[in-house]
Amino acid sequence: LDMKLYVRDEITEIDALVKEVLVTLEKIMEENIHTYMPGFTHLQKAQPITLAHHMGAYFEMFRRDRSRMADIRKRMNTCPLGAGALAGTTYPLDRFYTAELLGFDGFLENSMDATAALDFAYEPACAMAIFANNMGRMTESLLLWNINEVGISRLAAPYCSYSTIMPQKRNPVALETLRYSGEWTYGALMSMLAAMKAYPQGNGREPGFVVSLYYEIVQRMIDSAYLLEGIVRTLEVDKARALQVTADGFSTVTDLADAMVQHHDLSFSAAKKITGRVVTMAQQEKVSIHAIDSAFVARAAQEALGMELHMTEQEIHHALDPVENVTRRQVIGGPSPARVQEMIDKGHGAVERFEADWRSKRAYLDEKREALYAMAGKLAEEA
Repeated sequence: LDMKLYVRDEITEIDALVKEVLVTLEKIMEENIHTYMPGFTHLQKAQPITLAHHMGAYFEMFRRDRSRMADIRKRMNTCPLGAGALAGTTYPLDRFYTAELLGFDGFLENSMDATAALDFAYEPACAMAIFANNMGRMTESLLLWNINEVGISRLAAPYCSYSTIMPQKRNPVALETLRYSGEWTYGALMSMLAAMKAYPQGNGREPGFVVSLYYEIVQRMIDSAYLLEGIVRTLEVDKARALQVTADGFSTVTDLADAMVQHHDLSFSAAKKITGRVVTMAQQEKVSIHAIDSAFVARAAQEALGMELHMTEQEIHHALDPVENVTRRQVIGGPSPARVQEMIDKGHGAVERFEADWRSKRAYLDEKREALYAMAGKLAEEA
């Protein structure tokens, strides 16, 4: 029983911390709707997006983490009292009443299941491992942006350490801490599951080991959530550098191919070949993307497919401009500022609704706790 009460309380605490992470992400999204940066695939610059759009992806991931914990709470909020050692009890215990007194939604009916079930611990541990995984994925992006060659953002000084001999170093050690916290959590979860794989119905020594690992996992995730929120809240974003990194690469050339399809009746396969030749020629000839003009594109079309292609300078400029590139992406869920603002507004509403639900659950438990304390005090007075 005490383990279940602890797990329930810790799920509530984790939820409150994830909520703070979500609120902080919302704030950085609002501040960076017009912070243009490259999206990455295979750790290579892919297509232009905004920092707000990228952070919105993590917002959705952490929102699912929060929802996952809420679902688990529904399943684990059942009372084991009345099960005895494994065969119930001969005492006239009202299991409905004891469950209500302790704020449970019901009780585990089968007495053997009630005494031996430990999924109430390793199911939230699984959810926390997923949360750790999501934090780890965000950590890798922040580490990538932090390196000098990218320089989109860097961690605030309190989250860094300095080299013992190299004064120029500003090492993002807080992110490294988050990274190994996830790795440790996966190992602890595997130990929990391995310990339970051959655990028969009835009491044994495994539950104590399994729950002790859960205690460690939850504390590590609480610490990690605090750390992540602080990192994101104080993140130093270089908007000018982010735009420069986006503009200087070739992340906009997909829209050049799209322009060929939309305005010159080419198939995308043909347009992609021409655009690929544009990039190859530019790299071989050390030509900046800003210097690509209609003559350069025409030469690429001739070399790639032996065809004439006459694009105007304006068409090329509009296709390769990173700001226009992002603004054109008006599909629902896309990175355009208008669409990102919609996602921020929807996300804010979802956070508030979820918070109202958890607030009512916490108030209900506080009410039951006070009633139980009052009952215990009255019984002590009568004794």
